Amino acid sequence: MSYLRKMFENVPDDSQYVGNIFGWKISIIGAIVLVLVIAIIAYGHFTGKVDITTGQPIHTIIDSTNVK
Repeated sequence: MSYLRKMFENVPDDSQYVGNIFGWKISIIGAIVLVLVIAIIAYGHFTGKVDITTGQPIHTIIDSTNVK
């Protein structure tokens, strides 16, 4: 039997596989937290409230001579 045939016919041994030690609930909570953090960062960036390069709030100078 050829080497490739043996390689593809062998079934992997999963007896040592432990699985996800934290469980699916922690995985879902982690994904939700990650999405929330990304949403907060995107909101700050797209509204122009936070400078993406420095992380500091953007201060706009208002010229009071043009305010009516």
